Amino acid sequence: MGKLLKIILVAILFIPLNIKAKNLPDPAVNRLFENMEEYPKYKDDYKNISFSPSKPLPGQNVVIKVKVFNLGEIDSGNIKVFLYDKDEKIGERNIRNLKPHEEKIVEFKWKAKEGFHPIIAKVEAKKDAKVENNYLLRVLIVGDRRKAHPYLFLYPDEIEKWKEKVLDGIKEDSWLKRIYKAVKAYGEAHWYPGDYHEIRGQYAHNAAIISILEGREDLSKKAIEILKSMKNPGKVYVSTRPGSWDDRQRICGLANYCMAYDLVAPKLSEEEDKYIRRLIAKEIKHHYDYIRNPSVFKKYRGSFGYIVTGFTLSALTLADYDDTEKGYPDYKEGEPSYGKGSEWLHFGLNAIYLEFNRYGFQWDPSGYYLSGFGYLGQFESRCAGACWVIFKHIGYNLFEVYPFIEDVHKYYLKVMLPNGWPPPTDDSAFVTPLTNGMCVFSNLFVDKHAQAVARWAWENRHLKERSEEWMDGHWYYIFLYRATPQDLKGKKESPKWPPTMFFTTHQVFRSDWSEDASYLMLNTKHCKGAHGHNQNDGCSIQYYAKKAYLIVDPGYGQGGGFHNRYVKPWCRGNTYNQSMILIDGKRPGPQWENSYYPENRFRLDTIDYGESVAEEIMGWAGSIAKIHTGIKHIRSVIFSKIGDYFAVIDRIRDKKGKKHTYEFVLVGNARHPYKSDKEPGDIVKRPNSVSSVPLIENLKIKDVKNGKVAEWIIENMDGKDVKLQAYFPEIHKGNFYIKSGDGWLGYRQSWAGRCKYIAATVKDVPSANYLCILSSYLVDEKSNLEIRTLKDDEIKGSGIYRTGVEIKVKGGLYEYIGFKEGKGKLGLLDKIESDGEIFFLREGRDGKVKSILIVDGKFIKYKKDFVISSEGQLEHLGIEFYPEKIKGHVNAEKPVKVKIYTDTRPEKVIYIPDTENWLKGEIGIEEKKIELQFSKNRKYILISIPEGSGRIIIQ
Repeated sequence: MGKLLKIILVAILFIPLNIKAKNLPDPAVNRLFENMEEYPKYKDDYKNISFSPSKPLPGQNVVIKVKVFNLGEIDSGNIKVFLYDKDEKIGERNIRNLKPHEEKIVEFKWKAKEGFHPIIAKVEAKKDAKVENNYLLRVLIVGDRRKAHPYLFLYPDEIEKWKEKVLDGIKEDSWLKRIYKAVKAYGEAHWYPGDYHEIRGQYAHNAAIISILEGREDLSKKAIEILKSMKNPGKVYVSTRPGSWDDRQRICGLANYCMAYDLVAPKLSEEEDKYIRRLIAKEIKHHYDYIRNPSVFKKYRGSFGYIVTGFTLSALTLADYDDTEKGYPDYKEGEPSYGKGSEWLHFGLNAIYLEFNRYGFQWDPSGYYLSGFGYLGQFESRCAGACWVIFKHIGYNLFEVYPFIEDVHKYYLKVMLPNGWPPPTDDSAFVTPLTNGMCVFSNLFVDKHAQAVARWAWENRHLKERSEEWMDGHWYYIFLYRATPQDLKGKKESPKWPPTMFFTTHQVFRSDWSEDASYLMLNTKHCKGAHGHNQNDGCSIQYYAKKAYLIVDPGYGQGGGFHNRYVKPWCRGNTYNQSMILIDGKRPGPQWENSYYPENRFRLDTIDYGESVAEEIMGWAGSIAKIHTGIKHIRSVIFSKIGDYFAVIDRIRDKKGKKHTYEFVLVGNARHPYKSDKEPGDIVKRPNSVSSVPLIENLKIKDVKNGKVAEWIIENMDGKDVKLQAYFPEIHKGNFYIKSGDGWLGYRQSWAGRCKYIAATVKDVPSANYLCILSSYLVDEKSNLEIRTLKDDEIKGSGIYRTGVEIKVKGGLYEYIGFKEGKGKLGLLDKIESDGEIFFLREGRDGKVKSILIVDGKFIKYKKDFVISSEGQLEHLGIEFYPEKIKGHVNAEKPVKVKIYTDTRPEKVIYIPDTENWLKGEIGIEEKKIELQFSKNRKYILISIPEGSGRIIIQ
């Protein structure tokens, strides 16, 4: 996909998306605002659903009006308008057509029933520029509002069934029993009115839950007393600026206060109810005022996930609140007015859209939340997880309303390590909410396969009861609501997605979906926010195999005073903390507009390939200053699925010819990272001294013929030792050495470990070339690989920097990798020749070619005969030869004709252009037959390749 893909990505990421510019209609019932400055214009759009009478009595006939828009630039055609009361359909109306910017009102008739009613309008059309504005929610409560509760997680008629599920579940499932005990401990804990709102809210909510499950009036009264204590501001964080950490703990407290109020409301007297509602409303108003402040939102956007979700679930709790006029139930003479619940709710749902907006800078087109898996994990456990579940419960599933919210949770499933963790890039020490939360999210996915995969992922997660890091205490409660054995009886299945998938920020090479899979993740993070906390890991790699995390991202380093002093400085700022390239001792920096991009990506049955490319490094870590360095860097990965190894290849060029010192860094894991809590091994929870964190010598560096090898010994999850091997041919002869050092690991929250890293160094050269073959095997077994660097007299060709490697793999197959700098030909063993900067050939036991790969070249020969040749330059061409067919993948900047030398005479050639969906694992085929010619002497077939990248099937 190469440069064309980069152009597309730049357009998506750096130019605000103009939906109206699309030649499509845009039927809408909710005019979403795209920034906070627009909010006043659409503030009253919740009134697009209106009721007459506005406050009906039980049994009264109600006319519900719904206003529908066409926000597009062409006629809409037929529009269907649906109206629901939760999941119950009230009616359906048709609008034959709306002209651009036209609006129309449709009416429905409904008989009011006592209780809570989430009235949901939905529009559908054959063509629609934007689906996120197709839903609108407005809440109507009929009759006694106290009796309408609870409705967030449970309706009144669901309570008994829920109690039965939980109480039966804790007998059946020891994990759920631990959850129950934790919730009960929170509910019974001593509290005092001057504590943080966050702590008091948790105590109140958990007390209310246990009061229902065990019928304990004392805990119900305790929850009510804590709710009344909201009047006391309690402890505050040092920073009290709008949107800062004090507001974050307050929003967590508010969300829990509201969830507690929802459970105890039926027990309140009318006066108690009014008093508590006004306390909640006052707190909602506080947050409402600063969230809608454009300068505050802009400053904290990307870390506001639990503020906006906590606010919105709180607004839903008081959706019928209104103290704006005398005579309204919440009005109180002589006291300030806080506002309207309908307005707060509408704003909150739109604020979620803004925070998690796929059209904004916080997302890349793949569905990755740019502030990191750690922030996302924080959001889920604090407020977001509860928000998703609550709105799904009332029939307004935000995974469906805003499909990109489903995308980010599916993204986690698609890039997760084989032990169930998200790749701990940026701040992902907070892995447990995402890992354990899959059992909750499984009930939210619209995609049925994603539901089954989420259940499978949760059941097979690494962080089970054996680890103290088994849960994030902020959201114990949610698992009682939605993770009983009965809730999780649905289908479980491993992913049907291809194991290797390519995204905008993470390129995931994976052998399969088992716990024993081989996995390498290549970063291509170039988006604003992607370099969180000065980690600057745009071309770094992580490697997992043989049930062990081997080449690591050191993580976030979060966990208290010791971590702040020793672990965090290394994890977030040290030069050697990432497995990437250093130039003159510096890491490429956070100048995201011109940082690393994914290029040349494909997967075949037995070989995968991908690149992370910086056309020019524009600055250095620790500074946002833009500097034209003139240095281009391409990091490539070849994954041999038969050999089960990864070849990491770096091409670094200073276009001005300036000389530098280059270092290829690899950070290995600790010696014993997987022990239990009672026997923590080398990863220690909350250490208090450097000496309490073992630093075990698990690294050896040794010379081999024409190269060097670094070997780590790392114990895996099964307690078996794994040897991680990094094999380097000596390309820069006489100017290549490997040094080692000690680092810190903080990829688990509050835990710390020590590690050994290497830096393969080349000095005083304008360009550097690295080939590193990463492989692993169990120490008590034999390696499946025999690797040797070819001798000088076995390599022929021009150029100083060149190498060839022969790898014997299982089944008696041989694989060869050639690598050179610049133009010209390179020959290996008088058997293989190519002009590609990188080439790969797999030779079968029968002496025939099974697979080839060329990067930046035109041909490859085997035993002096062409295997393929091209009239023009190829960005890449990968081919696999089978008895009945040929499979391949090609990328060319211009249309080219390619000769494939074969004895077979195929009938047709199918070319399937790449799509982002295909790269991400989705199925979507647009087959195109392309020109096929036969040579007169039957030596080759000639096919015409269009510009761009795509798959080739010759059969």
